Amino acid sequence: MTAITIAVFGLAGLLAWLLWGSLGSRTSIIGSTEDWEQRKLWVNVKSFALLIDREEESYLRRSLPTHVFLRIQRKRTELAADCAQRIGQNAALLWQLAQRAAHDPDPAAAAAARELSSTALRVRANAYLAVWCLRIKRVFPSFDILLPSRYLAHRRLEELKPGSRAFGQNPM
Repeated sequence: MTAITIAVFGLAGLLAWLLWGSLGSRTSIIGSTEDWEQRKLWVNVKSFALLIDREEESYLRRSLPTHVFLRIQRKRTELAADCAQRIGQNAALLWQLAQRAAHDPDPAAAAAARELSSTALRVRANAYLAVWCLRIKRVFPSFDILLPSRYLAHRRLEELKPGSRAFGQNPM
């Protein structure tokens, strides 16, 4: 039963990811670090980590009556999905910026842009899958669904973002 469930969710996730890729980005195009600073979405990564923490969920399950736990878990799942969606949108913006900076004549800046681009794509794909996993979990809050990546590599994106030492001061 578990293997079949995993296979079904895996195929559904793959289909959703392919559909997402074919539809393209709904994120507006950015061309500079100033655009990034204006359009980035705020995400509290520590709160996100707590919302998807399995130990925290187990504690709430043990401590609360079932009907209260289910209500709270659905709300926690909604908030986590919102965070994952914001992380994905930020990753899409950073990917666009990195694509523009990849052609920089400075080899160090171009290499940093390629690393940011690669990381941003992985984060965006993981965020998209996480959102779908969380949507399923919202409908079935007692299911134990693993997310594709716990922190969605958001910390690494923060290290590589425009203006950081790794990325360089001016990616354009």
